[in-house]
Amino acid sequence: AMAEIYVDTQKYLILAPTDEHSEDEYVYRVDLDKEGKEELNALESDEEFMSVKKAYKNLLYNEGGNNE
Repeated sequence: AMAEIYVDTQKYLILAPTDEHSEDEYVYRVDLDKEGKEELNALESDEEFMSVKKAYKNLLYNEGGNNE
């Protein structure tokens, strides 16, 4: 995983291929199945994607200790 992000209490993973020439990143929602095990699911809406994207950008810009 490149990043593990929480939006409210929902966990998301941002994954990237191991191919160093690829710039693609994939975002998955982490849900719990009936047995309590984590499973990766596709995002269900553009709004959900935008929420994760915003949280990821905030993580990147605040990582250097420049919290506002």
